[in-house]
Amino acid sequence: MNNNNHKHITHDEIEKYVNTTEEELFQEDITFFEDFDDRLENCEVCSKRFRVYALISSIVDTEDETI
Repeated sequence: MNNNNHKHITHDEIEKYVNTTEEELFQEDITFFEDFDDRLENCEVCSKRFRVYALISSIVDTEDETI
């Protein structure tokens, strides 16, 4: 995605993506997930933001377990 009008994923969107459970899904969530996945697959910036979030989360989770 090299479109200048493209909106990169935000921290809030990542939080929603990782914290929504199947029991909480509504039609608007499905649309959100489809758009989010599309941005991850087609935009290097979005993909990198998600990877960095996942890396930081795993580090924080590991540190929490050792405390």
